[in-house]
Amino acid sequence: MEFRAFETGLAEHLETHFPWGKAFWPDGSAMALATFAHTRARHYGFVTERSIYMFATFMPVLGSRYDENPLLPWASDKLADPIIREPIHRINQLNDRILLHLRKTNGRDGRAAVRGFRQVHHVLGTGDAPADPVGALCAAFPQRAAASTMTGQVLGDAVAQSDAFGLEQPLGGYICAALALMYGPYYYAEPQLPLIHATLYDKGLAPAAKTQALRQAALTMITALGESVGEEA
Repeated sequence: MEFRAFETGLAEHLETHFPWGKAFWPDGSAMALATFAHTRARHYGFVTERSIYMFATFMPVLGSRYDENPLLPWASDKLADPIIREPIHRINQLNDRILLHLRKTNGRDGRAAVRGFRQVHHVLGTGDAPADPVGALCAAFPQRAAASTMTGQVLGDAVAQSDAFGLEQPLGGYICAALALMYGPYYYAEPQLPLIHATLYDKGLAPAAKTQALRQAALTMITALGESVGEEA
């Protein structure tokens, strides 16, 4: 199948099954994500439509670089398992492991995720961030935090990065750490978050203005994500 036509279909699939993305994906973002997913999927030997679609479908949930995320070490293990030679068997095993991970971290009905999203939404809405961003986020998402021994380090690194991006503290550190928890340590280059990327790398913004612009972009994102898992929970 011609790559461009295939990726157009994949982009439509992502927009259909993850409608919350439309709230913070500018025009063309779904196509960029589809191209990114297709390239990475083929790196692991996935060439059938089903296997590529499965590989891509995990990205809106776990982050586009979930296969490199130290919070999800089992993902790369499943994808590169030398014992399982058939790609379709590897992607099926990864699918099962991801479903288990989501049940543990979000709860079977999504309640655990909703509680965490509500706390993050409150901080972003008020702009009043806790002095200890890492501790606050681990308390907001206890199951997700406990799922990896690397959580504290990854979030701590994100807080440190926020200084390098020229953000005000503690709000800037809280936002970057929240993004790292949701999308992994490469949140700043996440194809799904072009507005976040553009804001972080905008050298023309003063710290206060940049932090507020980032807060608004993150607030739009977290509102859409919270609605996707069910506000009624």
